[in-house]
Amino acid sequence: MKPDPKLKKQLLMWHHNTDEGLCGLIDLETEINLEVGSPSAYVKGTHVVLGGTRGFGDSMVVVGRRVTAYTHGPTGSIPVVLVGHNVSFDTAHSLMEATPASAANFLKEMASGKVIQHDTQDMEYILSGHQETFGSLDTLAENYGVTKKKDTLKTYLDAGKNVSDVPIKELTEYLKQDLDTTMQVVRRQAELLPGTCTPQQIHLAALRRNVTTIMMHNGMPFDNFLAMQELGKLEEQIEFIQKEWDFAVRGWWSGGLAGPVSDAFEECALGALSSPKKLHTLLYGGALKYTAKTLVGTYKNGKPKFKNEACETTVSGYLMLRLHATDTRSTDESSLQRILDEAKKAGIPIIPQSALRCIELLLEYRKLSKVAGTYIGPLLAMAENSKDGRIHPSLNTTATHTGRLSSSKPNAQNMPSDSPVKGLFREDGWTCIEGDYKQLEMIALALKSGDKQLMRDLEGGVDIHYEVGKQVFGWTSTSDMTKETRRLVKSVDFGLVYGGGAKTLAAQSGADVAIVQNVIDSFFKRYPGVFAYHKKMEAIAKDASLGVPTGVALENGASQRRMTLKCDISGRRYTVLSYASKYGHKKDSNFSPTELKNYLVQGLATADFVPFACSLVAKAMAAGGWMDLQVDGQPKAKLCNTVHDSIMVWVKDEYAEEFAGFLKATMEAAWPLMFDFFGCPAKRLNTEVVAEISMGPSWGETKEVKFT
Repeated sequence: MKPDPKLKKQLLMWHHNTDEGLCGLIDLETEINLEVGSPSAYVKGTHVVLGGTRGFGDSMVVVGRRVTAYTHGPTGSIPVVLVGHNVSFDTAHSLMEATPASAANFLKEMASGKVIQHDTQDMEYILSGHQETFGSLDTLAENYGVTKKKDTLKTYLDAGKNVSDVPIKELTEYLKQDLDTTMQVVRRQAELLPGTCTPQQIHLAALRRNVTTIMMHNGMPFDNFLAMQELGKLEEQIEFIQKEWDFAVRGWWSGGLAGPVSDAFEECALGALSSPKKLHTLLYGGALKYTAKTLVGTYKNGKPKFKNEACETTVSGYLMLRLHATDTRSTDESSLQRILDEAKKAGIPIIPQSALRCIELLLEYRKLSKVAGTYIGPLLAMAENSKDGRIHPSLNTTATHTGRLSSSKPNAQNMPSDSPVKGLFREDGWTCIEGDYKQLEMIALALKSGDKQLMRDLEGGVDIHYEVGKQVFGWTSTSDMTKETRRLVKSVDFGLVYGGGAKTLAAQSGADVAIVQNVIDSFFKRYPGVFAYHKKMEAIAKDASLGVPTGVALENGASQRRMTLKCDISGRRYTVLSYASKYGHKKDSNFSPTELKNYLVQGLATADFVPFACSLVAKAMAAGGWMDLQVDGQPKAKLCNTVHDSIMVWVKDEYAEEFAGFLKATMEAAWPLMFDFFGCPAKRLNTEVVAEISMGPSWGETKEVKFT
């Protein structure tokens, strides 16, 4: 392929505002840990087998065992653009195989912005309006009609071989094809990007990729010994619940559910804890097939001889049907909890106490089993398989339609707070510090809706939830609020930010639909600008004349349409697709009102601002010496994670108090700087954001820091 110095200059201008610097493609072929099925840089048994790079100013391709991201560095003051497909994968392997000093230097260069990662996945995500999530290189090649590589590796991997088993000549050719295909995709994307998005969005995508790479490399500390202790405790509790369940369900069963304890009881009742099908029969009734032992004689030694016979009986399961005429007969947690709460509240005599006890035990069993089986067990396995003993979640930049960063393997944005799980993220000598933006989505809603009252309340520090709730519950002062009612009002208020309706928010909060609707009415009465914004989006959703046909037929025969939403602050674009209609003619297709209400608000808050703030914190940490290695080979602080609208850093104990103040100041400075970054400082109006800082010896033990 011919050299492309023009493309090199374009990439450097987007990310460094200069056409002088280094710019090159990078791609690595790595060994896979076949036992756990992972090529991750952080998993034991993975390593670089072969690396390749090529420049934009010349046609030279460099391939070799030691070719990594460091082919271009350390760079000092020279700006660098590293280009690739899912390039953070290659950077991660480079960092893990570098010396500690080299890795620390490279992390600082990424944090400061001297080294920028330009990723074809990110660019396609932008070009598609967030519809192309996790786009593969083959998919992009097909989209642009460029040469696809021959999948040499698949034959070997399908045969149980690993990357190192591929003959070096074949692997080299495969790698060169990867570089060539990526170069063609980069070129085609560069032609389209200027007409689709702003240069700021292109650069922000690279900043997002940089800061998530830093976080993933640093990982999160995990206490294996404590995890094994907690796992043991949970197993004991689960065993105790199983015994309690056996006792309680015998009383329920023999009390009229299906007659005397029998083989049917053994088959259905005792197995219902772990079998949704048996549980459904137990709770709601139905035919039950089971195996019974029938005495058919005796053996020569006088012992009884039994024969297994297939039997069927009917379980009445009358328990819940009096509560809800339209009950869906679900066995999920929310349905069972609702039934339990309403039965207790109503004191319905037809539901025996033994039955209520069974439901309580079932819910507790599921909770403990989930903590053990979904969280602690897998986390412990990840830590044990990790090269450095830390948990390294994947922070995904192209996974959501709103643009929000997501987390997987494990999902570090969804760890339960009402369990010991977060407390396992700890390390002696280090403090967990988390900065959490207060009411960030509400501020974004105020800006997008233009609601003057909401802006005044936010500027004046008014307790929004009290003002909304007092119209419903008759509060005369904040002391009248209970924790439960405040929690309800708060959940409804924030649910409205994302476009939720009364039924959805009632199901989420566990409250009556009528009460939730009253809270919604109170919110909209106080904030009519938000109400008007929502009604505008609902009208757009139902307008069958809007949007451009995609050529895709929906399940109801209607033609799918697409429309583009654009944030007037950041310039971020969203492609929204229509669905089979819920309104009007059955052959229509309509857009989702919830998506239209939500995307621009959540996008500004968590797709644009939070990643921008994370990158600003990283840059300030690099400039302030927080990332410099100390005599023990560790930095003072490690930027580790972001959870929705928070930023998490692990700091050496002796620097924790100082860093807490530094983090608060940096996070709060990010809001006005973002508007400057996008070139629209006037659109910030008078809004400000506040970062609440909490710290503690573990993630689960953080407490808010009060600043004077």
